[in-house]
Amino acid sequence: MKRPLHVNFRSSLVAAFVMLPLFALAQPTGWTPVPTNSSGTLLGTVTVGGNPAQAGDYVAAFDAGGACAGAVEVILNGGEAFVSLPIYGDDATTTETDEGMDGGESFTLQLWRYATGEILLYPNEDTPTEFSGWASTNGAPMPGYDDAFTVYDFAYEGVAVTFECLPDTTCLNGDFVTMVGTPEGGEFAGPGVFFAVFVGYLFDPLQAGLGTHTLTYTYDGVTDSCTVVVASAITPDILIPESWCAGDGPLLLSANPGGGTWTGTGVLGDATGWYFDPAVVAPGTYPITYSVDGDCSGTATTTLTVFPSPEVPTIVPLQGLLYAQNVAEGDSISWWIDYGMGPVDIEYYESVFYFPSFETTMYVQTTNSYGCSTTSAGFLVDMTIGVSEHLEAELCVWLTFEGLQANAPLAEVSWFDVTGRRIAGPQGAGPWLVWAQAQDGRVVRKFIRAPF
Repeated sequence: MKRPLHVNFRSSLVAAFVMLPLFALAQPTGWTPVPTNSSGTLLGTVTVGGNPAQAGDYVAAFDAGGACAGAVEVILNGGEAFVSLPIYGDDATTTETDEGMDGGESFTLQLWRYATGEILLYPNEDTPTEFSGWASTNGAPMPGYDDAFTVYDFAYEGVAVTFECLPDTTCLNGDFVTMVGTPEGGEFAGPGVFFAVFVGYLFDPLQAGLGTHTLTYTYDGVTDSCTVVVASAITPDILIPESWCAGDGPLLLSANPGGGTWTGTGVLGDATGWYFDPAVVAPGTYPITYSVDGDCSGTATTTLTVFPSPEVPTIVPLQGLLYAQNVAEGDSISWWIDYGMGPVDIEYYESVFYFPSFETTMYVQTTNSYGCSTTSAGFLVDMTIGVSEHLEAELCVWLTFEGLQANAPLAEVSWFDVTGRRIAGPQGAGPWLVWAQAQDGRVVRKFIRAPF
């Protein structure tokens, strides 16, 4: 395409291009052509996403074999970016080296962006144009490529630009706020924005004045914006959760801006800061207020609900298995193993019983309907809890109307329902899990039903 002529130096500009040095002092890595005795020059105007290329940008031509046949820096003039690109031919005397173009060979154009290090293909990466008609013209502009105002626009969507927004509300008499944008090196603009040497861009709420202001960050032609409200007083932002479990210990209180005072039932303060202690309150919902005094005063109130935590479970060894005590009905359970790098959930949730098979440290965690959890102390499994050495005869138990029967005198019996919770004895039709130990040390565990 052709760009309309906005200047009156067309002929002198073309003449100046032809007289330029063959290549600039520096090129991107891999973009250094090998000059030969045959070359033809491509003239044009270079844009990136519709905007003029920038100082330091390079345009290069590559032959069909990928060899760099020419590379030069763009020339800025009158707000435009021009290119005068010598494209070299191959040297027939050096058959082992591909210096550039052969007769009839096509070439492609690429742009190296000095500011970002990106390489763009013309007109885009998906469908690069393969140019034909290269000719050796002893360095003069080639036919079809001799118009300095033919536009070569390299497609470019721009870098991802992010403005890390200021707090939604800033106090009129508050401190300067440092402004941050990515990538670095762009420009901030808007009411109250100024640049300080050795510091960077800052926002002065007093200079901006009361009201709502839009601030922008622009990098490489791409802009992101944020809105900030400057007020004579502010509503602090309380940064605590809506609920807390009684067994989770003190909750450190946090708000923006900091430095204020907290009040409310269960709120305590010391040299380390302000915190809410669930140990001094009963489960329930409590209002908590945060106040900031001074030139930028304000008050905010929220509520914090304290949920009860489950009773801490205890792991009890029964001969041949582990039993989790203090697990309330309706609470979920999970067993954890420590392999020496901290407890790991083994995803066993079915029962308060666990049958260990090797030496390790076990934990059990219970969670109630509020989502609050407690975890037992670690229990070292050293296999002394395993089944004792088998005697010659197997211990057998069965249930009759008279009660539990066995083929040997029993020393201890424990009953559990199908969920693994200890019960006083069999009730209903069952089944139940019974654990029994004979006086001689033999043990048995089995599911058993009523005899009727």
